[in-house]
Amino acid sequence: AAAPSVTNNAQAYGGGDPLCPMDASCKSSITTVVNAPDLHIVKTDNGPWVVGQADAAYTLTVNNSSAIAASVGEILINVKDVMPPGIEPKWTDPLVSANWSCSFVGRSVTCHSINDLVIGASLSSSITLPVTVTTAALGGGLNADVTNHASVSGGGDPFNDGDAPDPGANCWSLDPKDPGHCAQKITRIFALADLVVSKSNPTFTATGVAGQYVATYQIDVTNLGGSDGNYTLSDTPGFPADVVLNSWTARLSTSSSATTLTTPVNGVATQISAANELLPAGATHSYVIALTFSMQAGVTQVACTGSAGGGAFNAASIVGTNAMDASGCAALPGVPSLGLVKTSNGPWTVDQPDAKYTLTVTNNGTASTNGSVMTVTDNMPTGLTATAGSSNGWTCAVAGQQVTCTSTSVLAAGAPSVIELPVKVTAAAVGNPSNMASVGGGGDPYNGGNPPVPGSCAAGDLHCASVPTKVNALGD
Repeated sequence: AAAPSVTNNAQAYGGGDPLCPMDASCKSSITTVVNAPDLHIVKTDNGPWVVGQADAAYTLTVNNSSAIAASVGEILINVKDVMPPGIEPKWTDPLVSANWSCSFVGRSVTCHSINDLVIGASLSSSITLPVTVTTAALGGGLNADVTNHASVSGGGDPFNDGDAPDPGANCWSLDPKDPGHCAQKITRIFALADLVVSKSNPTFTATGVAGQYVATYQIDVTNLGGSDGNYTLSDTPGFPADVVLNSWTARLSTSSSATTLTTPVNGVATQISAANELLPAGATHSYVIALTFSMQAGVTQVACTGSAGGGAFNAASIVGTNAMDASGCAALPGVPSLGLVKTSNGPWTVDQPDAKYTLTVTNNGTASTNGSVMTVTDNMPTGLTATAGSSNGWTCAVAGQQVTCTSTSVLAAGAPSVIELPVKVTAAAVGNPSNMASVGGGGDPYNGGNPPVPGSCAAGDLHCASVPTKVNALGD
């Protein structure tokens, strides 16, 4: 601190005087009050800071606790500042801040007063030092405290002969007062928010509608960084083209209330969360997604390939970032797809006793039938009458010209089942009558699980079949 006074001592001896210099009368001293500036420095910041924060800055305030003004004169007022590791000066020399000019070498900053600065009694002058906050300030962690030291002298202040000492321990050993010629500031540094997305594999639940399922999966957003972050979560389905996406909902795992989302569309991102949702450092938000979809008989890419179009695929991402996860995938549940082939043992003759149609039902799908009723509808041509009965697990009923055969057998994918249907041939059938039939049910989603009207199928649709059979009159 500035010396409040100085003492001058004088002593007389010699000339043959036997008392001096030991006698008190031979000595004299006088103390004179010295009036000089007494500078103090205070250091603040706008922290805590986040790595890369654009406006991070220290503020050094120099004030004078003496009644004697400190001015530039012939002795500059000097401030020294040593920034901690990871905190770098952010300017091009020289930095002019108010009435100060600052320059740096490495992390060591020196500022001196300009423009004939006068810091009067109880007055102050401040310096703002912009800084760059780097990851080195974290010391390998997610947050850390860094300490900055500064010192001041000059301007007529006699402390350390007018030269600001090196900041830190050396300065504090010379002036331990606080505030005094030395200052420090401890600042908390945080890592940036680091948001990552992860998702689970979907599980499937049948809705009870043929071929329809609900895929349920969870999307997690986790902040691995050291500071709070914000996100807007989206999800993009990428199911095979023949899968019909019906609807979906999303809810936070901590809530029982689900939000109905806009109708899902393959390849189109849909917002799942609220916009700019706040996620504290270290926290995780989990969303449960329930997507209802309908399998079609033509779906062949049921296996998960890890990309859109293969299996139950979707990509969850944070809007506007590279945070994305598409790894959670699962093979789609297969569906049965029934096909029908119809033959006869013709040509026939009127009243032929062994005339019959053979109807072969084959499961052309990717899964077994589910044990629900499979139905074959067969419309007999005029002059032909079917015989009711049972055949290989099928039960056939006859009502006029319409035959209905049903079975609850389980057909594995690729497996056939044969119906032998005897018919009575009358003279009205002479010619080349064509018989038409159709099949449906058993979990096959086609036509809502029902056989179509015989003869109504599009070309190539195996749910319908027909066969012409020549019928000869007696005596032909």
